[in-house]
Amino acid sequence: MAPGTGRAIVIGTILGFFVVGGFCGGIGLLLGLPPVAAIALGCFTGLWGGPGFGGMMGFVLHESKLEAEHEAAVGASSV
Repeated sequence: MAPGTGRAIVIGTILGFFVVGGFCGGIGLLLGLPPVAAIALGCFTGLWGGPGFGGMMGFVLHESKLEAEHEAAVGASSV
């Protein structure tokens, strides 16, 4: 595993919780759920969907950045 990959996964997981939870909770509010129910919906979906989505995106973005830096250092002819 490349240096910083674990950190990227953890940051992505935390951000994923808030993005997925906030999105689903906001949709719940727009559809007329009471605020407490919308927060509960956001927490539930954030806990179940956020870590998978966020961790995956954190890993993919980090590895893409490392690959781009490697190609810039070596040259694009290695592809």
